[in-house]
Amino acid sequence: MMRKSRQDAEISTEQKIVEKLEASRLEDERRRADALFGNKLGNSTQINAENSNVSVQTQQQAAIVATPVVVAQPAQPIVVAPVEPKEDVRGIIRDELRAKADEDSLAKPANIKYFSGIAGISDYADVSNVRGNYTLGAAFGTKFDYMIIEGSFLVSSYDVEQVDYSYSPMYPKLIDMTQYQGSVSAKYQLMSGLVRPVLGGLGSYSYRQYKWKDVVGYPTSYRGNSSDSHAIDLGVTAGVDLEFSRDFSLGFEYRYMFNLSSRTNNQGVYTTGLQSSGTPLEKLSYYTLGLAAKVNF
Repeated sequence: MMRKSRQDAEISTEQKIVEKLEASRLEDERRRADALFGNKLGNSTQINAENSNVSVQTQQQAAIVATPVVVAQPAQPIVVAPVEPKEDVRGIIRDELRAKADEDSLAKPANIKYFSGIAGISDYADVSNVRGNYTLGAAFGTKFDYMIIEGSFLVSSYDVEQVDYSYSPMYPKLIDMTQYQGSVSAKYQLMSGLVRPVLGGLGSYSYRQYKWKDVVGYPTSYRGNSSDSHAIDLGVTAGVDLEFSRDFSLGFEYRYMFNLSSRTNNQGVYTTGLQSSGTPLEKLSYYTLGLAAKVNF
């Protein structure tokens, strides 16, 4: 009887120990599951605990079997290193140049006005007794894209030799001629960039003044020592402009002029001073070579 009581006491003690161990194990699993997955496994853990309590109560001497719990490890994130695209250097340069060209076109005014100083020489190629000394002048113009409208004023100096074989001290041997010319021209630039060929046409009014001082005879006191003339001329022009910057350029120009009409004042003095026979100087063609320094504003 006492042995049975002792066995019952031992069985009861072992049962309590098993229950505490099982409860402790389930509590540890629940905490671990909560740390990994939150409360997702809370319900399943509680159900397993209730089933375990029922199983322990029904079995007197159940063997303690530690059931391994497989905890799913979270998947490691896959990090993909970004691939940096190769820079298209040519494309970048092309875009920069296009943007700069757009800026320049937006900043460029619709028309550009300019002023130029002109220096050169003029001459009459068809005669040998006229020698050009210098040509000075100025011009003012407006550029409309490739089209140019220009007004200019030139002063030219010439020496005219008397070629009559009947020369005597009563007639001049050397005559100073000064030509004042105002002209309007229309030109067209054939290209853009640094070198710009130019072609055009012009019309001009020329006033010529003749003076001589070497007459020692009768004609000086009778007819005077000066004369002048007026002429309307037409011509063509060709040259090249060197555009060094948006504000400064150099122009080389060749003008070829031919007479349209002319009128001489005091014809007696004129024929005395100049050759009395042959073609008048106003009727002859002439040319001008000039260098112009242009400033845009």
